[in-house]
Amino acid sequence: MEKIIYPYVRFSSEQQSGGSSYKRQMGDILKYAKENGYTVNNSLELKDLGLSAYKAKHIEKGSLGDFLDALDTGVIEDDGSAYLCIEQIDRLSRQSIDNAYQVFRRILKANVNVITLMDKKIYTKSSLNDLMSIMYSSMLMAQANEESAKKAERILKSFDHKIDKLNNGESIQYVGIFPGWIDNKGTKQKTSFVINEKAKIVQRAFKMYIEGISMGDVARIFNEERIEQVAKRRHKNFTNSWSSAKINHLLKNRCVLGELRIAKTGDVYENYYPPIISVDDWDVVQSMTATKKTKKASGRKSINIFTGKMFCAGCGQKYYFETDDKITKKGRTLYYMLKCQGRRVLGCKSKSIKYDDFISSTPNMFGMVTQTKKDNSKEINQIKEKVSEISTETKKIEKDIITLETMNESGDLDYMTYLKESSKQRKKINVNDARIADFKANIARLSSDNKLEFFDKTDPVSVVKAKRFVNENFAAFVVSSDSKACTALYSNGMVIHFTLNNSKLEKKEKIKPVDGFGEFYELKEEILNAYKSGRMDGKFIEILKATNYWGVETPEKIYDLD
Repeated sequence: MEKIIYPYVRFSSEQQSGGSSYKRQMGDILKYAKENGYTVNNSLELKDLGLSAYKAKHIEKGSLGDFLDALDTGVIEDDGSAYLCIEQIDRLSRQSIDNAYQVFRRILKANVNVITLMDKKIYTKSSLNDLMSIMYSSMLMAQANEESAKKAERILKSFDHKIDKLNNGESIQYVGIFPGWIDNKGTKQKTSFVINEKAKIVQRAFKMYIEGISMGDVARIFNEERIEQVAKRRHKNFTNSWSSAKINHLLKNRCVLGELRIAKTGDVYENYYPPIISVDDWDVVQSMTATKKTKKASGRKSINIFTGKMFCAGCGQKYYFETDDKITKKGRTLYYMLKCQGRRVLGCKSKSIKYDDFISSTPNMFGMVTQTKKDNSKEINQIKEKVSEISTETKKIEKDIITLETMNESGDLDYMTYLKESSKQRKKINVNDARIADFKANIARLSSDNKLEFFDKTDPVSVVKAKRFVNENFAAFVVSSDSKACTALYSNGMVIHFTLNNSKLEKKEKIKPVDGFGEFYELKEEILNAYKSGRMDGKFIEILKATNYWGVETPEKIYDLD
């Protein structure tokens, strides 16, 4: 029987993510698997980076919780061939002995074994009846819990020590990363905060908003002018693209008043930083945002299943959903509309689309609505096995690339040969990534979880399921500038072009027909160029990722919408 290892890596602090903790744990697991004849299945990507096992965050919102769910749903093999491999027992849990043992017991009772590399010990279902094994694991769990408790106590003491110094009026550096418009010319124990050039960006954002420019438009203008981000780089996914959310964060950040707020205690220390915004301007902005928030909260819950996915091919802006009230002779009538944001800020000529028109134009609701639900669990499990096989193959190819790089650096392989061979290997990885994307699309197509017998926009269950179906399957819907056609881009790069039955276009209107797919391709090129120049808006990431699979043909692509 084939022995399958599921690697699980966890560490509790973000500082460890910048070091070797992940590489060490994963490297040791892979080495152990190779030496002992295990097959590695990393398709679930079980890693909780920066999640505490002492507070059980890795179970509440991390990969370990997903793994436990996978046990319950039958995704993990239950014939004794599956092994969860961890560095040491405390990677599994640092909770109290009772809570930690329940997690441990739940895994073993599901007939999934646990390997701890620290002591090369293998726990099986039969270990639950082995008193010595139980005592040994319990002892390690107790030790891990005690270590975490001591660590938490040290952190709290350090926190209390800093608070005492602040209360005594000492100018210490409380946080590791302070606002982007502030520099510390002193030390951590005796600060000397000064304002840098980025303060002008913040002051300009406040001024523009007070003048009536929306957060989205402020972000657009900053992107067009390639204004540098205010925030300091703090994670690998940092982008230099502005968004309305980032502008909102600036406008709500009380650090601009010079305040330091302690989230744990709620304490506020005034004049901690040099202020860059007056109290009057702050109050005006907060009043404006509060008014808009109240209006939004009092509105209706959105029934738009395409939220964040619709774009205008003419101007590149997103479509937003709007509900119009009209009083007619028949009484009050609601109109659900899809409108391009570019009409308000860029003078885009695209026409509004009735939401019902767009829904009715989709080819069979992209296969979401079906009268015959089948049990495709067997086929889905077979696909998942293929995904696992391809993932294993990709890992091997990545190791081959590392070998080529090492040989090139040592001079054992000439540069041109290295380029040629590594290019071949990277193309294989690209094909594998495309195949996995296609497999995932097929799983979504076969799964009955989000399928509906009919779609009713007034039914909350229909709306929730339809939203999930759209999010799992599609990267974007790009509407042509003449508002007569739409190009649907699947997450795996597959494209479907369909005509829109737009009743908002009156027959007397003379609108010049456009090549909708051609416009879509031009928009894709603009996004690619923006990405290369480092100014791509984050809203286009899904489009870029999906179109990267263009030209990669795989046998898994399915174009049937039945």
